[in-house]
Amino acid sequence: NELNTTLVLNGTDLELTDAGGTLSTDLSSLQDGVTDADADPTNELISSVTLTNTNDVLRIVEAGITNDVDVSTFKNINLVLSGSSLDLTDGGGTLSADLSSLNDANTALNLVGTTLSLTDSAGTLNVDLSSIDGINDLDTINTNELITSAVLTGANVLEITEGGNLTSVDLSSLASQSAALYDNLGWSGASASVGTGANTTLSATEGQKIFEIVETATSNRFEIDFNRVMPGTIITNLPITINEPGFYYLIGNLTNTTNNGDGITIDASDVTIDLMGYRLAGTQLSGINSDDGIVVLGSETNIKIRNGGIVGWNGDGINALNADFSIFSDLHVRANNGDGLVGDFNNLMVRVTAFTNGIDGIEGDDGTVIFHCTAGQNGDNGIQTSEGCAVINSASFDNESDGIDVAAGSIIDSCVASDNGIFGFDVALGGQVVNSVAYDNMSNGFDMASACIIRSCIGSLNTGHGVRTFANSWVIGNKFHENDLDGIRISSTGVHVEGNQVTDNDQVGIQVTSSGCLIIRNTASGNVTNYNIITTSAFGPILDVTNAGDLADVTGADHPWANFVF
Repeated sequence: NELNTTLVLNGTDLELTDAGGTLSTDLSSLQDGVTDADADPTNELISSVTLTNTNDVLRIVEAGITNDVDVSTFKNINLVLSGSSLDLTDGGGTLSADLSSLNDANTALNLVGTTLSLTDSAGTLNVDLSSIDGINDLDTINTNELITSAVLTGANVLEITEGGNLTSVDLSSLASQSAALYDNLGWSGASASVGTGANTTLSATEGQKIFEIVETATSNRFEIDFNRVMPGTIITNLPITINEPGFYYLIGNLTNTTNNGDGITIDASDVTIDLMGYRLAGTQLSGINSDDGIVVLGSETNIKIRNGGIVGWNGDGINALNADFSIFSDLHVRANNGDGLVGDFNNLMVRVTAFTNGIDGIEGDDGTVIFHCTAGQNGDNGIQTSEGCAVINSASFDNESDGIDVAAGSIIDSCVASDNGIFGFDVALGGQVVNSVAYDNMSNGFDMASACIIRSCIGSLNTGHGVRTFANSWVIGNKFHENDLDGIRISSTGVHVEGNQVTDNDQVGIQVTSSGCLIIRNTASGNVTNYNIITTSAFGPILDVTNAGDLADVTGADHPWANFVF
C-alpha cells in the first residue's frame, strides 16, 4: 500500500488515496479570511509562481511554503523533417505532419538543341533560347558555329564540316618528313623520307627516344621505344657469317632455310651472340637438311654465346671446337643429331641444359669448367670433358652411356648421376670425386682409374659395384648401399680404404683382390659377404659386433684400425 494514486482538494478537505484507501485532512483552519473582489476566501495563500531550472520546474510559493512541480514532460524536445514528414516530439510523444503537398523541388534541367527544360513536381517548363545566338562573326551566319566532323581524305586533304558547310585544307606540305626525324633517336637505318600517308600521323619525342605512329581511322597507337634498342647488329635471317668482332643479337625466332648449311658461322674473335631468349631451329623443325646451329671456324678466342635455344640441327647444336677461352651460358641445346654443346680449351659453361642430343649433351676440352648444368637422355655421355676440367653442381640423368665422364686430372664436386646406361661417374687417372651421388646406374656408380680420390660420396642401387677403383687410390668416408655387386671393389695395389660404410650389397661389402692395400676403420652390415680381403694386404681386425651391446666389453673393439661388422 505504498503507492499514492490521487491527491484531491475537496472543498477544504485534502484527500490522499493509495492502495489502502483514502485519507482526508481538514484544511479549513488554514483560510486567512480575507475578502477580495472574487469573494473566494480560499485562494489568498499563493504569493508567487515562477519557472526555474531552465523552465523544467514550476515553483509555487504559498503562505511562505515553496512547492516545485516538474513540468519538463510538457516541453517540445525534438523537431525533425523526415522525407516529407515533419515530426514534433515532447514528453507526451511525437506528432507527425505530412508536408508532401508542399514539395516543389526542381528535379531536372536539360538543354536539348536550343530548348532549356526545367522540371519540378508541377511539370516541365520549356524555354526557347534560339534567339540568344546572335554571334557576329566574319561569315555573318549564326548557325554554323558547330563543327560536326573533321576527316583526313585523299592523300593530303583535311575536310572540316561546320554547320553543314564543308571546308577543305591542303596538307600536302606536311606529307613527308626528312630522315632528320630520327636524329638523336638512336636510329641506324638508311636515310629515307617518312610519309604520313592517308591514314597515319607520326610524332617523336626526342628526349625520351620514343617514336609514335597513330592510325587516324582507328585511333590505334603504335610506339617504338628506342631506349630498348641495343647497340650492335641484329641477326634477322639464317644463314649468316660473322667475320667482325662485336655484339650480335636476335629479335625473334629463326629457322634454317638452307640445305646442308650452318645457321650462324663465327669467323672472328671477340664476338658475343645474345639469343635474347629466342631459338635457332634446324632440321627437325624446318624439314630442310642442316649442319650445325652455330659453328666457330679457325682458332678464335673470347666467343660468348648466351640466353636462348639451339634445337633440331643435323650436326651439333653449338660446335665451338675452335673457340678457346670462351663462355657459353643460359643455353638450351636439344634434339640435335650431334653434340648439344662442344667447346675447345679453357671454356666456361654455365647453366646449360642438354637434352636428347644424338651424341654427348655437353662436351668440354682441356681446362673447361662446367657449372650448374644438366644433361639428360643424350645418345652417348651426358657430360664429357678432356683433361684438367671441373664439373661442379651439375646433374646427368638417363643418358645412353656415362652420366659424367672426365679425363685425367679432373674434379667432380657436388654432382648427381642417375639412371645412366653405363657408369654414373667415369673418372680417369688422377681424378677426384667429392660430395656426389651415383644412383641406379646400369653399371658401376663410380668407376675410378688409378691415383684417384673418392670422398664423401654415396653410391646406391647401381647394377654394378658401388665403386670400383684401381692402383694407388683413396676411398675415404663414403657410403655404398644395396648395389647389385660389391659395395667397394679393389683390384689393384696401393689403395687406401678408410672410414666407409657398406650395407646390403648383393655380393661383398668390401672386396680386395690385390696385395699392398690398406683397409681400416670401415663398417659393414647386411652384405652377402661383409669383407673379403686378400691376406697380402694390410687391414685392421674385423670384429663382428652384431647385437654386442657396450663395445667396451668386446675384446679388440678399441683397436684404432678395427673394421666392424654390425
